[in-house]
Amino acid sequence: MAEIGRGLKAGILAGVIMGLLSGIITSMLMFTILHDEYLKIFEATISQANISSQAEINPETILMIGAVGGIIGGAISGLIIGAIIGLIYAVLYNTIPGKTAITKGIAIGLMYFVIITVLSLLEQAVFSGTTITGIDPGLLSLMANIGYVTNFITAIIFGYLLGWFWNRFKPKEN
Repeated sequence: MAEIGRGLKAGILAGVIMGLLSGIITSMLMFTILHDEYLKIFEATISQANISSQAEINPETILMIGAVGGIIGGAISGLIIGAIIGLIYAVLYNTIPGKTAITKGIAIGLMYFVIITVLSLLEQAVFSGTTITGIDPGLLSLMANIGYVTNFITAIIFGYLLGWFWNRFKPKEN
């Protein structure tokens, strides 16, 4: 039972850090490299939704709200995902490949990345007919690929932190 609590604590901390990091990276991309692309998607979505022209909607404000929401949402989803993966890590610790807790954590992080990527690809396949009018599909593909790279990086960091926190919460010897 102590190992489950240990895994839960390690997973939650690693997950929150992963979620915050993912939200921060995405927010940085929103305001730097992909700024114009996000604005195009926002404006096309507004025009497709037929929102009246009387509504004064500032795209920069919406991006800022999206960035803050992404960071907060990342932390909350990281907490939930981290708790689940931390429990799985604790239960399967002895069967996960690797010699150290950190290598086992990275293995779990990579498994998480594969599962999330497969689910994302399935979602894209199911909703491939749903497009935003006026947006180049290549742009959406580029943004999805950037998302995969971000997820890969954060999954490895999550795995490393999971193993590190696992070691940190090791029960004290009497």
